[in-house]
Amino acid sequence: MFEYKKISKNELEQVIRNASQKMGVNEVIIEKDYWVCFVLNYLFSKCKWKDNLTFKGGTSLSKCFSLIQRFSEDIDLILDWRVIGYKFGEPWKERSNTKQDKFNKISNQKTAEFLKNEFVPQMEDDFRNMLDEEFRISIDNEDSQTILFKYSKVFNSSYLTQAVRLEIGTLAAWTPSSIVGIIPDLQKNYPMLFEGERIGVRTVLPEIKNRGTEDILIACMDGLTGFPEAVKAVFADTHIQHCIVHMVRSSTKFVSYKDLKDVCKDLKEIYSAINEKSGAEALEDFGKKWDDKYPMIKAAWQRNWNELVEFFNYPEEIRKAIYTTNAIESLNSSLRKVTRNKPSFPDDDSIYKAMYLAIRNASKRWTMPIKNWGIAVNQFAILFDKRVPF
Repeated sequence: MFEYKKISKNELEQVIRNASQKMGVNEVIIEKDYWVCFVLNYLFSKCKWKDNLTFKGGTSLSKCFSLIQRFSEDIDLILDWRVIGYKFGEPWKERSNTKQDKFNKISNQKTAEFLKNEFVPQMEDDFRNMLDEEFRISIDNEDSQTILFKYSKVFNSSYLTQAVRLEIGTLAAWTPSSIVGIIPDLQKNYPMLFEGERIGVRTVLPEIKNRGTEDILIACMDGLTGFPEAVKAVFADTHIQHCIVHMVRSSTKFVSYKDLKDVCKDLKEIYSAINEKSGAEALEDFGKKWDDKYPMIKAAWQRNWNELVEFFNYPEEIRKAIYTTNAIESLNSSLRKVTRNKPSFPDDDSIYKAMYLAIRNASKRWTMPIKNWGIAVNQFAILFDKRVPF
């Protein structure tokens, strides 16, 4: 079992300062990570409901693969709904949309009551036995299904919330998950502060390999932090392409309407360039024109440049197939229409059948293949050699 060794507040401050210098990371980020991992260690090894919780979301993707130093402010958790009193088949009953909405409201109320009356009091008792420092655990005033753990901070920050948020929702126990080991950032430089090698957390993972996928040549993604590294941790030879459409959307989110057309036109000069060099030159031209008014746009493209320009390495036929995630998003939208008013199913087979029918209906609209797909497949075979099966 992983354990935090007790140290004084002054000792913790000094250790974090030293680690900050070694790692080149702000002290408040290291301190926040220290406490986030403390909470995760409690939730999955000491908490009364440790077997009923699952860690999910973008934070879990990043932290569970130990690939970024900055930790999200939230711990997103799934709580098995049987904890709040539902029997195995009760939430899966067929209901009209009105009755389903009513059921969802009651379920949320039950979750909020459980957190307030049982989870938080138990957490407070456990933390009093674990910590000498002052702390506060409370329900968020704006969200009754969110718990705030305010730790005894040793550094001050004006941009980082110095409290750990636990956002908890109920979901069926069958959610696919695995136990993954994580470590606090401090452990990398000061392992003597901890006992044990890793904190074991139950997390929802991209289990695509376990489902039979043998290889991924190119993965187009929407920019979720940590997701590229998570995929490459399983498929090391995968090339990552940031979705151009997502990038343009995020770039123009705060552009005034009168400038929108011109900004989009100038952005198109970047991603429609003939090669990476020309694209970089177009980005510089964009900055000269728009930096005074919208400096964050060029900075964002520079920050994500390596993933944005991957498609320049391929001929036109492949570029059209990999530059955006719109195709899969359209399919996901079709699937959500089936599930949005039915948050649970009686068993796995029911889900498979519903998804199969939704995909079959969606496929009726797929009347046109990707333009020049045959040429693209041959280009894949040339570029990726034996990785393309025939």
